[in-house]
Amino acid sequence: NDPYYPGMWNLPHMNVNTAWDTTRGSSSVLIAVIDTGCDRTHPDLAANVWVNAGEIPSNGIDDDSNGYVDDVSGWDFVNLDNNPEDTYGHGTPCSGIIAAVQDNNLGVTGIAPLCKFVPLKASNDQGLLFDSSVVPALLSAGDSGAKVISMSSYGDDVPPAERDAASLRPPLPRRR
Repeated sequence: NDPYYPGMWNLPHMNVNTAWDTTRGSSSVLIAVIDTGCDRTHPDLAANVWVNAGEIPSNGIDDDSNGYVDDVSGWDFVNLDNNPEDTYGHGTPCSGIIAAVQDNNLGVTGIAPLCKFVPLKASNDQGLLFDSSVVPALLSAGDSGAKVISMSSYGDDVPPAERDAASLRPPLPRRR
């Protein structure tokens, strides 16, 4: 019943209706969206934004000892803060294609509407990506337990540092 679903040309071409007969994802599956950030308050996305249970919001302490203070629902690797806000406007729609809530009478539906996603901003406000942001975002995705990474960008080569980071080392133990 999502009003813009019928106009989403990509989902029918991917046969998502057939996939949805098997699964629509699971809240236990975390997807890292490495992009320009995300509007985490968007009504079609807010329910599926991952919450880092290892952090106490707004206490100014890195409670889970992962190197990021108050990273409750994502991180901005450009500005080095816990506000991965999408000022460029690319990461929010990409997050929606992945994990927009389904059957809520709003906007679109995601391919995996039951999965959680963590927005990791690695692109500056002009939409440019640099290794200095992408590499730590890839490592953070793995450390957060992401099973899937979405990073829709273009480049003529994958630098060795990104290639190494994308191999996703095993997640670090998390304090609970």
